[in-house]
Amino acid sequence: MNENENGIVMPDAVLSDKHSRAIALDRSIKIHAQIAQQSLYEVCKGLKEMHDDKLYKELGYPDFENYCISEVGIKKVQAYNFISIAERLSENFVQSIEQIGTTKLALLAKLDELERKEVIQTVDVESVTVKKLKEKIKEIKFQHDLELDDQKDQYEKKLQELEQERENISVKYHFDKQAHHRELDEAKKKSESLTAHIKELEKQIQELEERPIEYMQSTAELEEIERLKSELQEAKEREQAVKAEAERMQDASAETVAESAQQIEELQAKIAELESKSSVSRAVSTKELFKPYFQSCMQSINLMVEYIAKHKQDSDFGFLVSKAEQTAEAIKNQLQSLKNQSE
Repeated sequence: MNENENGIVMPDAVLSDKHSRAIALDRSIKIHAQIAQQSLYEVCKGLKEMHDDKLYKELGYPDFENYCISEVGIKKVQAYNFISIAERLSENFVQSIEQIGTTKLALLAKLDELERKEVIQTVDVESVTVKKLKEKIKEIKFQHDLELDDQKDQYEKKLQELEQERENISVKYHFDKQAHHRELDEAKKKSESLTAHIKELEKQIQELEERPIEYMQSTAELEEIERLKSELQEAKEREQAVKAEAERMQDASAETVAESAQQIEELQAKIAELESKSSVSRAVSTKELFKPYFQSCMQSINLMVEYIAKHKQDSDFGFLVSKAEQTAEAIKNQLQSLKNQSE
């Protein structure tokens, strides 16, 4: 075993590439930390890499927090502020306003791009205090949440309209399909009836024309043959017309079915898209709506603890602590029950 340049005990082993990388990165972080105003983003990137790849272990530190305190001189919270800046903000953006400090940059890093742009356009982030910046961010987020809620309402209204439209199309499709089937059946029956009538006429004509020669056909019989032939021709023409109409109706029915199916498919896609957007808005809104409950609860807890602290010398101190512990235990049990139900 031997000690490294920081006094940390290291195992006797040939330095690995990862270890060499850790040492180089450590030096880079320290150098850039000394001139933070000129290279803040480099510090952020370096700390993120040191944390994500656990390179601090190569320097003999058991965890990231110990490394930050011992080597960089910052607490874990500050280090994670640096990391969030590297994760959420671009290098150009940080370099353009890095003089505002890491606390303000970390606050801006928590916003989405539109919210961040609005904050920068409405406040002088360089001169405003951290407190005022937090208030402005809270105000913008609140307004954004209202807009999300309004957008969600619009999505849900449109969703209902689309659902109703889909239902109407489905009903129309059902009845149209039945009507076309009825018309097609009637056309087929009419065609079959005409075909039978044509066969009967052809049979009658054939019988008249094939009478023995000794039975000379009278004028009336000849006229009947001509009438039957004319009726036969008309029947054939009607049959062709009925068949053509049946084919037309079949084509129209298929086209109507295809159009209705396509309309239903398009509406289903629109509904799915709206449901997806609505669920995102709903998720954001639910999370934000929870905040007041959480803040109110924390405020009540703080007040209760302060009250108990004021009565440390009272005979009821043990009783007060016991009741507070019971409250915490009850909350814990109820939350565990909810978790069990959701699994």
